[in-house]
Formats: sequence, C-alpha cells, structure tokens
Amino acid sequence: MVHEILGPSVTNYYLCNNQKRQKMELKQINTRDSQYYSFVETLLIDSFPKNEYRDLCDFRDYTDSNPLFHNNIILEKDQLLGFITYWSFPKFTYIEHFAIDKSIQGKGYGAFSLYLLKNIVGGPIVLEVELPLNTQASRRVKFYTRQGFKLWNNYYEQPPYRPDDDFYPMSLMAYGDLQSSVDFKEVRDLIYKEVYNV
Repeated sequence: MVHEILGPSVTNYYLCNNQKRQKMELKQINTRDSQYYSFVETLLIDSFPKNEYRDLCDFRDYTDSNPLFHNNIILEKDQLLGFITYWSFPKFTYIEHFAIDKSIQGKGYGAFSLYLLKNIVGGPIVLEVELPLNTQASRRVKFYTRQGFKLWNNYYEQPPYRPDDDFYPMSLMAYGDLQSSVDFKEVRDLIYKEVYNV
C-alpha cells in the first residue's frame, strides 16, 4: 500500500530541481537507529489504517532480521521527509509502504523518492493501490502512471495482516519489464507467501 503525494512527473521534476535534490537519499535503517525508526513508525501509524500494516512487533522484527525486507528513511540533508519499505525478490522489488510527511506533501519528494529507488534496485517494481473507485484513489493511480507504472487489471486481493481482518480488493501496478498476462500469478503468489504469510 502506498499513500503518496501527487506531484509532477519525476522527469520534469528532476530536470527542474536537480540542484535542490542532490542531498536527498534513501537510507536503510533498523530499530537501533532510534530517531529515524521512531519517525518511521509514527508516520506509518499516521498514514495508514490499522488493517493496512502488520503488528508493530512484527514490523520491528522484519526491520531488524528479515534479509528480504528493507526499511528506508527518506532524507534531505538532516530533514526527515518520509519512508519507504520494500522487499527484494529475484525477479522484482515489491513496495509495501510508502509515505511522505503530510507537512511537506505536494513538493515533488515522492516522485524523486521513486526515482532514487528505481536507481537503487535497477529492475521491475510492483506495488498495491486501492481500486480507482473514488477521486483520491484515482489520483494515486495517475501519480504512479506518471512515474512509469502500469495498472494491472487482474483481480487481486490484499491478504489480511491480522487474523480478524478480511481480504481487501486492491490492484497491482508494475514498473519495468513485467507483463500482467505472463507474470501476474508468480508476482501475486510470491507477495502472498513472503509478505503476508499466506
């Protein structure tokens, strides 16, 4: 799930604001990075409903000990901007959560964060979005489309993080060399197994 700003395309943003973003970085953290980790956990809770993130004890455990899981703070010099968590799989990277602090949304930080991530992982990226059935969800899909992601029309449900929650209809979007007609089942099954333990 991703809750993100709806700024300009990353190409135009990069061309116009390269000098301003030279100090921006994604930095992998663990729970021992107490200032950074506290910011991430607080922003996670503020940005997502409880049914859209795992139990915080599990989140901490994954951050510290799951080699496939990467918890990254988004920084510009000393300013904490947001965070992005992703999973590294052999064929693709899966973004689980992505959020920018509400006080600085709309300034292109989200688009440039994706630009940085694309350069870090160097391959296809997959993420979940809510079905574009309302204005906000439609704007998110358009934002990711501007960053080069394609909406897959395959039927997809987000598995529950907690036993009492239900599966929730969502959509997948993909960037890079993945095709929904060929890769959907493999991508879905790996996300289900590794991320949601289904």
